Amino acid sequence: MLFPELINDGKPIVKLNAFQVNACQSFNEKLKTGIYQFDIPECVICGNKDFEEIGAKDRYGLTYHTVICNVCGLVQSDQKLDQKSTEEFYNIEYPAIYSGQLHPSKVIFEEQYERANLVYRFLKPFLTSEKATSKPHILEVGCNAGGILKHFADRGFPVSGLDINAEAVFFARNFAGLEVSQGSLESKMISENPDVIIYSHVLEHLTDPLKELKLIRETLKDDGLLYIEVPGIKNLHQSYNCNLLLYLQNAHIAHFSLITLRNLLHCSGFEIIKADEFIRCVCRKTDIPEPILINDKTDVLDYLKKVEQLRKKYPLQLFNILAFPKQFIKRIMKYTGLYKIFFRLYHMR
Repeated sequence: MLFPELINDGKPIVKLNAFQVNACQSFNEKLKTGIYQFDIPECVICGNKDFEEIGAKDRYGLTYHTVICNVCGLVQSDQKLDQKSTEEFYNIEYPAIYSGQLHPSKVIFEEQYERANLVYRFLKPFLTSEKATSKPHILEVGCNAGGILKHFADRGFPVSGLDINAEAVFFARNFAGLEVSQGSLESKMISENPDVIIYSHVLEHLTDPLKELKLIRETLKDDGLLYIEVPGIKNLHQSYNCNLLLYLQNAHIAHFSLITLRNLLHCSGFEIIKADEFIRCVCRKTDIPEPILINDKTDVLDYLKKVEQLRKKYPLQLFNILAFPKQFIKRIMKYTGLYKIFFRLYHMR
């Protein structure tokens, strides 16, 4: 094991509420009794089975075997639930484990709505055209409570969404008034080819992202755009206090760097036109006859070792301390009701 601190001791690194504890126990019981089954492990990009183990648990203390592909360097889980198990997990345990709530809520919706402004700013240069007579139609797959879609709808964009969680779909329809359907891109017939498809924190959850991207390519207009946002494995110093364990969670199948995401996109007929290691990425269709995979294993492991050393050097979580003033002011503004006013005046321009 490359990182011995990730040995499976069953202990969470984050504080869990009662809903999360019960959901984790339910998940573990279903694994133990065989209700949840796994597909045969292979790299979701190159299809190889040549892995090196990184760790054996996630931040919730759940068993989670993280490996890195020796051929292309993608960090991933070698435990991928089969389709039936995946659908049950995302409708039962997943909402409680990852949000700490049993049902979609206004709080979750507002967090998505706020985050959508960053999505919009990243996409904005590509959303306007002198030749266009109307705003592009946006489809979000995995839209959850609908906060991102509602943000774009409020800016005048025609929107629609898909999600496999029935309660999330119900909430998005009834609370936000959105056109959202239950299901996946594969299970739904899209009546209109969208101009823009958004996958925000979805691609890392998929057991076969290559198949999904090929389906996206068939669905998207020829001159359309695909926006992908995933947690970047090389962004631990920015968002996760240099803590790999804080980053890992069992619902995530793949942990992309910009290079490994590029490998996946090239294999499915897309090219990147704008991206960063956050990761936010805008791409479009292209024809690459024989995509060449770049092995990112050495760079990924070097980065993970460096951030681990940095975390040990600053045990008082320096990054949290530096962020505290901003978080404190934000909480005060939300408590007094000033935050919504500020958000509308500043961000919705």
